[in-house]
Amino acid sequence: MSKEGNRMSGRTIVLQAVEQMEPNQVFFARQLYREELSGQITEAAFYKTVERLCKGGVLSKVAQGTYCRPKVGRFGVLPPSETEIVEVFTKNHTGMTIGYALYNSLRLTTQIGKHVEVLTSGIEQGQKTIGNVRLMQCMVEFGSDIRSMLQMLEILLNYTEIQDLNVRQFLAYADGFSQNYSDEAFREVYLVRRYPKRVIAFLADVLDYYGISHGLGRYLSALSEYKYPRMEELYESAWA
Repeated sequence: MSKEGNRMSGRTIVLQAVEQMEPNQVFFARQLYREELSGQITEAAFYKTVERLCKGGVLSKVAQGTYCRPKVGRFGVLPPSETEIVEVFTKNHTGMTIGYALYNSLRLTTQIGKHVEVLTSGIEQGQKTIGNVRLMQCMVEFGSDIRSMLQMLEILLNYTEIQDLNVRQFLAYADGFSQNYSDEAFREVYLVRRYPKRVIAFLADVLDYYGISHGLGRYLSALSEYKYPRMEELYESAWA
């Protein structure tokens, strides 16, 4: 077969994979090659084909090693929105938003963050930024128990830094969370995302306040004094 024939064959292989994607569906070239195309085309040929498809407008580069099949609107190519990017990395229990997107959804504050932060199992490396979206690797299945645990731990981790925090709303949320607390969910999260001891101590204080039994003591030292907001003080300040 001629070199031109090989190039056309490689182009066809990549196009077939790309055409199965929705417009503005973000993907990582490395991941696409490894998971779907490594047995059909050489890596060098794959990346050359991706480069040509970008030059031809078939693909759009949105970040280093990150591409999408562009969506074309009335006024030209429309880049992926924050919502579309987040959807790719959170659908099918593969991720969740944290940071101010999380705090807003729980009505803990009305402040808006500068970036959208996402925990996801959909990236191969520790962190990646696409536009205004920051992706952080977290290799768990984001079922309801795990999502709930991660939400609470992220809130406790950043509690003193959340601007205009509604303490009464936090206390209501903490009460509801406590009623469904699971040591197993905590253990699974802690294996992949090692929260500081002060956060674990804060969570233990929350659970103790609502009379919920737990096994968090095994992660803490009886000889250490951890710095975190005490629940009794939070209640006093909320209703003062």
